[in-house]
Amino acid sequence: MKRSARIIIHPEAILHNLNVARQLAPHSKLQSVIKANAYGHGSIATAGIIYEVTDQYAVSCIPEAVVLRDAGIDKPINILQGFQNDRDLRIAEQLKLRLTVHDDHQLILLDNYSSRSDYRFDLNIKIDSGMHRLGFQPDRAESLYKKLKSHPQVNPDTLIMMTHFSSADELDNDCTSKQIDVFNRACANINTPKSIANSAGVLGWKDSHADWIRPGILLYGSSPFENKSRTELGLK
Repeated sequence: MKRSARIIIHPEAILHNLNVARQLAPHSKLQSVIKANAYGHGSIATAGIIYEVTDQYAVSCIPEAVVLRDAGIDKPINILQGFQNDRDLRIAEQLKLRLTVHDDHQLILLDNYSSRSDYRFDLNIKIDSGMHRLGFQPDRAESLYKKLKSHPQVNPDTLIMMTHFSSADELDNDCTSKQIDVFNRACANINTPKSIANSAGVLGWKDSHADWIRPGILLYGSSPFENKSRTELGLK
């Protein structure tokens, strides 16, 4: 006989965990990561639970954002992998989604899109500070910022410079400190908000808190560290 399984989610625990992030980085804005169906917890329900206390949401891709908009979630949503084609840009315009730009193909798509619309996108510019997965090289940060700030298809007042850690869950690994340094030096002359910290950054690397933090797995009561439990970190 087939057995059913169910998971019981306590909204107060998610709110508690978000408040932990808020207390650790009191001067940072919150971009709550609810990608992959909120790590399996239900993106629509989770978005509703934290609606009043988060500043913004982040998901992986356009379809994940469509689900939230269709459910009536009207707060800003950042697409972490950005856009892959012209159709993605059209949907992002229609649903007013924030986009992350991390490669030259996306720059070409944006340039070509400007001939058909006067809409201005909110953008994150992703710099590869050492993870070597997505992002522009650090020595391009200033030129990219100048290009996109003056781009007819970009809202210059909402640009954010961002990066992502490779090993922040390893507290004894100096790679994270090096990444923070690489990113800060690349953006030293760029006067716009910055976003560095993921969950491990929020919990373990105070120097990474910057203007925006991006708590993800910590929201759901999981420790990103091998040798620190959620209880030690004050998570539920």
